[in-house]
Amino acid sequence: DYDDSPLTVSSGKPQIVRELAAGKAGRKLMVGDGASDLATRGEVDLFVGFGGVVSRAKVKAGSDVFVEVNSLAPILPLAAGPAAYIKTIGTPHQATFERGLELAAQGGLIIQPDDLRRAYAASFDKKE
Repeated sequence: DYDDSPLTVSSGKPQIVRELAAGKAGRKLMVGDGASDLATRGEVDLFVGFGGVVSRAKVKAGSDVFVEVNSLAPILPLAAGPAAYIKTIGTPHQATFERGLELAAQGGLIIQPDDLRRAYAASFDKKE
């Protein structure tokens, strides 16, 4: 059976994001693979399109960042940043973080805005 919910109706996901973020400080990141996910772009600070299973041209074109590989690992360095990486050193999470950096460096993460791409590269001491 199909249930109508905010996640299944047009403009439902932006509504959910607004409700979840109401009154909370901090930046918002959304990861999605479809047009209904992309509709949240105006509600978040960074929209990451995911094309690891099915790559949709509209999502790729509308995303600030697009994941081309079938892994969410490249999102971890982007979302957490270098300070969080330092905290993972020596933990079981270090391997996942490093896998994300590796996949991103191999072209698995397409960062559209030039300023964001430069900031990401500078954060992890990588050359563009």
